[in-house]
Amino acid sequence: MSTRMTFPMNVSLSAKHVVLSSAYLASVQVLERATGDILRTLPNTNGVQGALELPDGTLLVAEAATGRLVKVDAAEPAGTTVLAEGLKGPVGLAADTEAEEPGVYVTEVRSGNVTRVRLSDGARRTVAKGLKAPEGIARHPDGGLIVAEVGRKQLVRIDPATGRSTVLARNLRIGLPESEGLPPGYLPTGVAVGRSGTIYLTSDMESALYRFVPVP
Repeated sequence: MSTRMTFPMNVSLSAKHVVLSSAYLASVQVLERATGDILRTLPNTNGVQGALELPDGTLLVAEAATGRLVKVDAAEPAGTTVLAEGLKGPVGLAADTEAEEPGVYVTEVRSGNVTRVRLSDGARRTVAKGLKAPEGIARHPDGGLIVAEVGRKQLVRIDPATGRSTVLARNLRIGLPESEGLPPGYLPTGVAVGRSGTIYLTSDMESALYRFVPVP
């Protein structure tokens, strides 16, 4: 699979599509998962970070520069609705659409919070706080949240019910210093979790992909 997009910085998957976003090129792209064909290219000049596709085809986009979480219509021309604002450098997104009240988890790199935003009305709840520059986030099969805490160069698991944080790995080569004038979390550290519980983590400092395999 290839794309004409240069310097994609975030990637997420839905059942049929791949969603790429780039603050560098100020855009979000939706690709056909099977073929790699580009289906949509949407400009966004607000420091776009995490972007994901909801089950109804709506896109959810984190704007790090404006502190907003916006919904982009599936239909063209694509209308945009602000779901939440006042976030402190939103970077990573992890969907929680199968819950009784569907929502999305958001990392806020400036405040050090992980926040849950309800999709129906944008209501917010702080899940965890006191983190240092959290960026990538993904849901584990056991229900936990796996977060790249780049300010402390570690990978943590957060219990969404209690906010308790457990360190999974330390002294990681992640978290390049931010450059003045760029959006928060400009070069984000990504996290993904497989069905088996295997965790994948990107390293901006080493241009590497780490894999953490569960111990039997």
